[in-house]
Amino acid sequence: MHVGKDARKVISALYDHYNKTGNWMGSKTLRNQFGPDLIDKLEQKYDRFFFRNQSSDPHHYELTIQGILASSGSEGDKELLYQAIALLRKKFYHQPEMKLITKNEFIESLSLDAAKAERLRMLLSALFHGYANTIRESEWKLETPHNIELLGHQMSDEKYIDHWIDFRYKMRKHQSQWSRNLRNEKHKFALWILVITQSWTLLFLTQKQTLFPSLIPITGCIWFSVFSIVHILRLFGIKKHSDRAKKNHRKTHLVYHNLLRLAICCIHCKTPR
Repeated sequence: MHVGKDARKVISALYDHYNKTGNWMGSKTLRNQFGPDLIDKLEQKYDRFFFRNQSSDPHHYELTIQGILASSGSEGDKELLYQAIALLRKKFYHQPEMKLITKNEFIESLSLDAAKAERLRMLLSALFHGYANTIRESEWKLETPHNIELLGHQMSDEKYIDHWIDFRYKMRKHQSQWSRNLRNEKHKFALWILVITQSWTLLFLTQKQTLFPSLIPITGCIWFSVFSIVHILRLFGIKKHSDRAKKNHRKTHLVYHNLLRLAICCIHCKTPR
């Protein structure tokens, strides 16, 4: 992917700031330096290279592993990461069921000093977890990746790194979309939660007053709950797109509507006048 001139400046600024301070640049600092409009535009277009991390305080911008490796002067980071992946492959050959590799194993096998070990911690965290500081412990360790067998038999070191870059990018996009939907659709989320609670409240009251001597209210509440949960999931992008699913959705909606009308009629008829 071609990286434009402005994006390269932002990536370099983030990379240099981390190298000097050991921390990522605060959101306000970066936006003040380059302008909020430009950062918003570049963040949307080059989100494979850098992103705004709002899960920690203070909020900051950080580079992805792809952004780190694309930075000017990152040859040492790339070499260090490839050495670690080669070690991971070697250990997998000898111990296929291994659970983790400790910091000391990396230090001894790769002859790392304290600064290089800290740098490797950041790189491995960015590659396998998507965030540069997910692995935080002073005596850190790397749990064996779930798909390490790909490295053992099917992929080169370079392709394995590319595989994880793409996987983590897709995961972060999905998580970002989920969070954005939750923020934007809070009122709809609350509506369907209200439908569920009101349905079961109605069931409790009607059963207590024995207005319904049948399974109708229980069935109705179950249907209302399922219907509401489906809509909640749809808010977060979890839905089926097939024509059959759409037809079933329309039929189900009609059933819910008729059940609601039936429940209202029963309450009206059974309520003492």
